[in-house]
Amino acid sequence: MAITVETPDAETFEFRATSILNAAWTARPILDGLTYPALPFLRDVRTVLDVGANCGAASVYFAQQFPGATVHAVEPGSEQLECLRYNAAHFPGIVVHPI
Repeated sequence: MAITVETPDAETFEFRATSILNAAWTARPILDGLTYPALPFLRDVRTVLDVGANCGAASVYFAQQFPGATVHAVEPGSEQLECLRYNAAHFPGIVVHPI
């Protein structure tokens, strides 16, 4: 299952997940804005913490929603970290912490 994501530069890339199930059941609803619906009263967000970032779906989503914020993505798992680093590389505001 391919998930196409738009970057801040209006480019697109194929989001990577550790498995098709992870992409279908977890990443897709997050990236589509279903898991964390936009809250109109949140303004001027500068920092977002994504602890247990997995492959970075929430990090990417929050980087899209709050382009001026720094998103700190924390992930200890090596397989997930590989996907997270790839996905985060398309967003300059995402900082990956391999903890």
